[in-house]
Amino acid sequence: MSRASDQKLVIWIVAIAIVIIMLGVATYLYSQKEGPPTFETSYGLGKPGTQPGEFDTPTGVAVSPSGFLYVLESAPARLQQLSLDGQAVAAWGEVGSKTKQFNKPLRLATDGDGNIYVADTGNHRVQWFSPAGEFEGEFGSRGRDPGKFSHPVGLAFDSNNNLYVADTYNHRIQKIGRAQNVLQIYPETPEKSNAPGYLNAPWGVAVDSRDVVYVADTENHRVVRYNNDGRHISSFGSHGTNDGQFDRPTDVAIDADGNVLVVDSGNNRIQKFDPQGKFLYKWGQKGQAGGMFDNPQQIAVTSEGVIFVADAGNHRIQKFMPRQKNLLNTQAPIVGPTRPVYQPDDRPGDPGNLPPAQGLPPRGGVSSEGGEL
Repeated sequence: MSRASDQKLVIWIVAIAIVIIMLGVATYLYSQKEGPPTFETSYGLGKPGTQPGEFDTPTGVAVSPSGFLYVLESAPARLQQLSLDGQAVAAWGEVGSKTKQFNKPLRLATDGDGNIYVADTGNHRVQWFSPAGEFEGEFGSRGRDPGKFSHPVGLAFDSNNNLYVADTYNHRIQKIGRAQNVLQIYPETPEKSNAPGYLNAPWGVAVDSRDVVYVADTENHRVVRYNNDGRHISSFGSHGTNDGQFDRPTDVAIDADGNVLVVDSGNNRIQKFDPQGKFLYKWGQKGQAGGMFDNPQQIAVTSEGVIFVADAGNHRIQKFMPRQKNLLNTQAPIVGPTRPVYQPDDRPGDPGNLPPAQGLPPRGGVSSEGGEL
C-alpha cells in the first residue's frame, strides 16, 4: 500500500472517530438537557411558627403575575404575602365564617389580574381579594346544587379567567364565570366512581394554555384530563409507588412547556409528565432535608420554571430552580437570591408592620369521607 493511501486511511479513521465521539456527546447532552430541578432554599422554620415568614401547616402556595408569593396556612387560617425570595410583605385572616375569615382553608390561586382566590374549605365557599389584600367577594355554600360546594379544595384559571373549583366531596369540578355563574360541571352527572371520566374526591385542578383541564383525582390515585367543554379525554396513573403511580395525589400544575407536575402526596414526591401523561422524572421522599417532603400539598410554577411546594408537614415552602445544562454538562449557575431556612433570629420583615394572624383552630384535616373539618 502506498504512503498516500496510508494517509487517506488514517484521515478516514480519524474522521469516523470524530463523528462517533460527536454523536455520543450530542446524545449524552440531549439526555441531560432536563431532569429534576435543583433545591434552592426553604422558607419557614421547619416547625410551626406564628411570626411573619413562619408557617403552620402551609397547604396552599401561588405566584401572582406581579411576582408575589402567597402562602395559605390551614391551621391558623392565615394568608401571607411574600416576595419571591421569602421576605414577608403582608398577612391577613383568622378563624371564623365572616369575610376575611377562614375555616381550614386548603388552596389558593391568582387570576390574570393578580386577584387572590381562597378555597375556604371548611366554610364551603370561595373568597377573593384584591392584590392589595382587600376583600372583594365570596360565593358558595354547602350543598349539591350548581354553585354550592362540599369541602372545595383545588382552584385554577383558564385563559379567559374562568375559575375551576375542585368540589371535592361532590366529586366534581365546577367551572365558574366572571359573574360567578356556573358555566359547566365535570363530569356532567357527577358521582363517586372510578369509571372513565368520573371522579372520587378530587383535590387538585389545573388548566393548560389550550384550556385542557387536568384533575388530581385523589382517591382514585390518578390524573384525569378533560377538554374545555367537559368531554373526558384520558386518564393516567394508578395506586402504587412505581414511576407513574400515585398515592393520593393532591395537586397538579402545568409548566411553560405544557408538562404536568403532580404532587404525589402519599409518596412524598413530585412527578412530572408530558401533556399526554408519559412519565418524565420524579424527585422527593419523606424527610426533612432540602428536596424531601412530609405531606406536600400544593405546587406552583413560574413561567421561568421556578417551582414552589407547600411542604405542609415540615411547615415550610420549598423553592426549586430548573435544571439547566451548559455545553460542558455542568450545572448552570443559579441567578437570584438564596436564603437558608429561617432561624428564630432571622425572621423576614418587621412583625409590627404586618397584621397578625389570630386564633388557632384545633388540629385536624379533611376527612376521607367528607366529614366535618
